[in-house]
Parts: sequence; C-alpha cells; structure tokens
Amino acid sequence: DAKDTLREEYFKKHLWVVSYAIKMGYDIKGYHVWTLLDSFNWKSGFTDKYGIYEVDFESVEKTRTLRKGAQCIIDLAKSGKYA
Repeated sequence: DAKDTLREEYFKKHLWVVSYAIKMGYDIKGYHVWTLLDSFNWKSGFTDKYGIYEVDFESVEKTRTLRKGAQCIIDLAKSGKYA
C-alpha cells in the first residue's frame, strides 16, 4: 500500500507459508516479490505503489528508496528464520 502500513505483515505471512511448505517437503526454489520498483500501471499511472523500492518520479534522478515495510525481507533473509 502507498502508506506502507501492510507491507511488512504481508511479507512475514507469505514467507512463513513458504517456510512451512518447505518443512512439509515441498520443493520450493525461491520467493518472487511482485516488483522491485514502483512502476507505471496502465489503469492508474504512477499512483499505485507496489515496489519494495519507492521511486521518486518527480526527481530527475528518479531516486529509489527502500520502503520501511520491505526491510523485513532483508532482515529475515539474513537471519534465516522465517517461522
């Protein structure tokens, strides 16, 4: 979400399910996040904020900033503890 209030919980829940599936014997090779960067959407232009990196489309540099809610992906990957 654009306000980044749901992202961390979303990733934690999904990674828990992936971890559980691995423990149950499923051959999981990876986890794909919807999109790395905010991008253009034909329906809503640049207003939807799906990326784990926010893009400042107003700046010439198109500055990219990791969203606070996505930091948990890095933390969980480093810890190796998903469940």
